[in-house]
Amino acid sequence: MRKYFPSVGASLDLIASVGYIVLYFLNYHVDQEPKAWMSKSLPILVFIAPVLVCLSSFFSYSKFESFIDFLRNKVHLFIVIPAFFIVWGDLEFTFWLMIFHVISSMVFQYVQALESRLEDQLQYRVGLLEKIKLNPAQLVILTFIGLIIFGAMLISLPFAHVEGFELSYIDAFFMSTSAACVTGLSPFSIGENFTIIGQVFMLFLIQVGGLGIMTLTTSMTILLGKSFGMKEQVLMKGLLDISSFEELIDMIIEIIKLTLLIESWGAILLTAAFVYEGQDLGEAMFNGIFHSVSAFCNAGFALFSNSLIDYQSNYFVNTVIMILILLGGLGFFVMKDIKVNLYRKLRFKNLTLHSKIVLYTNLILVLVGSFSFFFSEFLNTLDSYSIFDKVIISLFQSVTTRTAGFNTIDFTNLHLHTIYFMCILMFIGASPGSTGGGLKTTTFAILAQSVKATLQGRSEVEFFNRRIPNSLYIRSVALFMIAMCVFTVFFIILLKVEPNLPFGSLFFETVSAFGTVGLSLGITAEFSPLGKFFIILLMFIGRVGPFTLVLAFNQMKTLPSRVQYSEGRVMIG
Repeated sequence: MRKYFPSVGASLDLIASVGYIVLYFLNYHVDQEPKAWMSKSLPILVFIAPVLVCLSSFFSYSKFESFIDFLRNKVHLFIVIPAFFIVWGDLEFTFWLMIFHVISSMVFQYVQALESRLEDQLQYRVGLLEKIKLNPAQLVILTFIGLIIFGAMLISLPFAHVEGFELSYIDAFFMSTSAACVTGLSPFSIGENFTIIGQVFMLFLIQVGGLGIMTLTTSMTILLGKSFGMKEQVLMKGLLDISSFEELIDMIIEIIKLTLLIESWGAILLTAAFVYEGQDLGEAMFNGIFHSVSAFCNAGFALFSNSLIDYQSNYFVNTVIMILILLGGLGFFVMKDIKVNLYRKLRFKNLTLHSKIVLYTNLILVLVGSFSFFFSEFLNTLDSYSIFDKVIISLFQSVTTRTAGFNTIDFTNLHLHTIYFMCILMFIGASPGSTGGGLKTTTFAILAQSVKATLQGRSEVEFFNRRIPNSLYIRSVALFMIAMCVFTVFFIILLKVEPNLPFGSLFFETVSAFGTVGLSLGITAEFSPLGKFFIILLMFIGRVGPFTLVLAFNQMKTLPSRVQYSEGRVMIG
């Protein structure tokens, strides 16, 4: 009978948690007189629900082989349970803890189900997706579109936004796309115009978009029983740089666990910082979770109307946000490589070539961006700040410009040359396999190194005593040209559609949308419905990537060359 304890305990835990959330919301957030039984049930549930959470945790311990295994899979309980006892009986705080507990439990349950399915089955049955015959790139795009539509429906619900605020259909799709594509562009403040439920919906879209639809789609494909053929494996390798199905499985599990771990620690640190700033514990906890997820996913959404300007002198908040942005922008492959090397004596030379290029390029871009902003705005927007505040603001803006989208200073008075350099950083973006968008740091590094090789009279591109294959160089050039063409076409269209908007501000907004950055010079709310539609398309293309779009409509057939032609000479330059 003991084997039934975990499932029974988990069921009671879920019923009590969801019941408390629903009753509390109906009692305090609905403009109707609450029923008498609701008011009487809440004080009882506020004591029963935490007890059931503890009992469920105790019973579920028997499912795990060791305490370390239990800790690894149920780490959120070590945050929730102590918090219950600290503020025992507090109705509002218990409400927030229950929301966090239910969402965390669902996520961890999903990971366990995925892991169990992968370990128990070596052969997968042919499911519905096998009959549809979609390649992974097409599946990514269709699932992304489905997520955006689903998100727009969620935030369009009456209780998702405050009373009196009218959310148009185009704005609903705009916000859903911006969250799912982890961009951060918004025509209004979500902290002021969305209810708590609406903000939770946005948080869900940000998290799913940050993890990457390819990752979630692949895990969904495994659970539904789709088998990968040789052609799909080739396509998957092109999208994720994965050479085998087994490596793909390991990567999916590692991504989800690593993401939850980093975001949990970020949430704890930010919650402590917000409590220190004078926020109530419940409010600080929700703000900590939201901004931790938003920062790691490089979304740039903030619950404060002026982003993080009020915290520009809070060095702790700035540091935590920057670390989360950098970790999310490095890419899961780099973080995994660093994690593996941490068990040994971590040395730069032991990292893979990909990790070396990513870390080196990120360091250069952060330093160059910081120095550029610092000296360009030293006597302008930074004039009234202390020297240390100037350094922190410059460093923060350099980090966040590369697809994160937070800001700790007003952009409306920046010099034009500062804005233009920020556009360059936004266009370069984050690294492959990360939560960010843009051209990608490795593509930029290969192109820059090819220029250096040309100036030095060398015919091959080299990095850290390794030769870069010509195929990667050709692909980098192709990606750059596709990105430039997409950006140029959309910018010309927006110039035609929005003739009354300033040229520089529209240019900045277009780069921000394509790089999924989210920074703006204050014109997002001024777009017409048609202009917002093209920004939605640009955010979508920027997130899924031009190469993914090409793969979606191209079978990627490699035909053997029967004839090798002689070289021809063409004058260039």
